[in-house]
Amino acid sequence: EAWEKNIIGVVAELIKVDTKYVTAIETALGEGAQNIVARNAETAKSGIAFLKKTNGGRATFLPLDTVQKRTPSKEEEALCKLPGVLGFAADLISFDSEAETAIRFLLGRVLVAEDIDAAHKAAAKGKFKLRVVTLEGDTVNAGGSFSGGSKKHRDGYLSRNAEIEKAKEEAKRLHAVYISEQESLEEQSLRITISFMRHASLGRLRIEI
Repeated sequence: EAWEKNIIGVVAELIKVDTKYVTAIETALGEGAQNIVARNAETAKSGIAFLKKTNGGRATFLPLDTVQKRTPSKEEEALCKLPGVLGFAADLISFDSEAETAIRFLLGRVLVAEDIDAAHKAAAKGKFKLRVVTLEGDTVNAGGSFSGGSKKHRDGYLSRNAEIEKAKEEAKRLHAVYISEQESLEEQSLRITISFMRHASLGRLRIEI
């Protein structure tokens, strides 16, 4: 389909998140992690028509020519200086530059704090006009409601991706150890071979004498 060329990608696949922030960003995004970033509204409409035609379910599209960046006010930016506040979610991740408008639409006015106490103080200071999520995924929502507790659902895409990257790094480390040990064994084997050859040569020399 021609319209597919104007699909940039799924939000979760367009961002890179440090392990420290994975839970907070997953919480901040929620279902938005599966939103589809499109270059324009026509592409979004074509995508919706395709889903209807194929009975492919529902999806949320973020057309770059209609969604607006959500940016904090100066007063809200000042909240970053409060104890325990780590910054705005959109500034704590890296992402495809083409998708910036969509990413800031989702995360531009979401603060990340170390814990629920710091989140509460920041939200109160901001008059409960924006969301504040913690590193553990608890949330003080705009309007003043609190969300949190233990997780019962499966980890999201970002968590699974972080685990995969961690596994890859461990595999690299183990491979490096293996290579190092192999080289050490080969070096030791070479020394033994050289020593054996020297002794053999000396033995032949004695016999000849």
